[in-house]
Amino acid sequence: MYNIGLLYCDPTSKTHVYTMKTFTSMLVAAAIALPSLSFANTAFVPPVPEIAGKAYYLVDFYSGQILAARDPDSRVEPASLTKLMTAYLTFKALKEKRLSLDQTLTVSAKGWKTEGSRMFLDPKTPTKVEDLIKGMIVQSGNDACVTLAEAIAGSEEVFGQMMTQQAQKLGMKGTQFKNATGLPDPNHYTTVRDLGILAAAIIRDFPEYYPIYSMKSFTYNNITQPNRNLLLYRDPNVDGMKTGHTESAGFNLIASSHRDGRRVLSVVVGTESAEARAVESSKLLNYGLQFFDTPKLYAAAKPVSELPVYKGNAKSVAIGFSSDVYATVPKGQAARLKADLTTNQPVIAPVKAGQVVGKLVVSLDGKPVNERPVVALKAVDEGNFFSFLGQHQADAWQEITRFPRRRCRQDKPARTDAQPWSGFVVVGVKVMTERQELLQFPCRFPLKIMGEQHESFQMTIIEVVRTHAPDVSERDVQSRDSSSGKYASLTVTVTATSREQLDNIYRSLTSHPMVKVVF
Repeated sequence: MYNIGLLYCDPTSKTHVYTMKTFTSMLVAAAIALPSLSFANTAFVPPVPEIAGKAYYLVDFYSGQILAARDPDSRVEPASLTKLMTAYLTFKALKEKRLSLDQTLTVSAKGWKTEGSRMFLDPKTPTKVEDLIKGMIVQSGNDACVTLAEAIAGSEEVFGQMMTQQAQKLGMKGTQFKNATGLPDPNHYTTVRDLGILAAAIIRDFPEYYPIYSMKSFTYNNITQPNRNLLLYRDPNVDGMKTGHTESAGFNLIASSHRDGRRVLSVVVGTESAEARAVESSKLLNYGLQFFDTPKLYAAAKPVSELPVYKGNAKSVAIGFSSDVYATVPKGQAARLKADLTTNQPVIAPVKAGQVVGKLVVSLDGKPVNERPVVALKAVDEGNFFSFLGQHQADAWQEITRFPRRRCRQDKPARTDAQPWSGFVVVGVKVMTERQELLQFPCRFPLKIMGEQHESFQMTIIEVVRTHAPDVSERDVQSRDSSSGKYASLTVTVTATSREQLDNIYRSLTSHPMVKVVF
């Protein structure tokens, strides 16, 4: 495991830019100090080996980085690689309790008559779902696929629509399915990139069923059939996934190899034989494992830092990643990785767990190699004004009490028709209610506003007040900094014309992210 120290820009830093009229979301960038990653000093990466196939795709499972590809988005015929999506929807149905492993299903006339490879189901004998899954994966049984599809969707045609819908959810942008088996259809197609996405999704989303793909044979109805993935017999690191073949598609293979804590996935389509697809896939897998490293940079759900939260029932929120973060680089180059974090500030409550609050970009020699969203690890509910004050009690109490509270005074007695105004006056974290205080409008009314020191604090506050008192000018403002230099206090004297005007000014100020206290 490799841990990274995370730095972020303090929102009070002078590198921030605040607009005067509004306080909008900002992108705050910071460099992240990467750890010392120890790998063999092997910088040489040869060209991708020649692959005898129509298209291919090689991806690191953990980082999601593409290591090699040819025509990754060209439309291809998947043949029995289709059964990966049939399996995905079957696993999903099991997870959602719409199917169970010990449930029995009977093959329909359509399923029994389906051409191509089969597990030899008997229409008179119900078969457990568990056996149907093994028959579909190991024996590539088309009869098993149709039986499962009809159980899940009622018909294979509807199941094909579900397959396409699920492909879209997974980000498979160039895929359309028409059947559960992969038998030829002009409107049944995919890409090698999409097949790589699907293979990774099965391993990621349903790891409990992935070991079935490593089974070398399966016996049903007294008939034993071998797994057609020849790499399972030749390479101890290969533990799946699926073969496919039709006359029009050629020989296809998706293979997965796990070695030294790494996993790479290869997709090769359109080769000339079962032997060729195994050989070409082996070239890609070994290339990806031999010449690249994939260090782990962050652990899932582990806080890497905190961001300040405004108007919440907590002062800050821990940030991190929803899943482990890796980066794949040529061997020996991990120490040259650079990570940059950009966060969206201010973060204003409520904040949902998993809410995206920034972006991490990992680069090598100035070129991005991986990008991941940074999320809030916990929820922060919206707080009331009193909890907002409480958040800053420790930091602000001493500073606040240095500034005496002033009231609006008149040289002459208040008129009997003066409008009463009852509002909150804040001293430290104590809240008092002004009662029966009569103000004669118009009058000059001083507002004291305190916030963290920032070069644009004064002008921002003036603009907020001007939305309700347009005649306020810089001559009406007095400012002073606290002895620590952390806080700034402004006294803005407005010509108040009504109680409603003062209430509106107060609400605008107390809801502004830059304002800590108004009194």
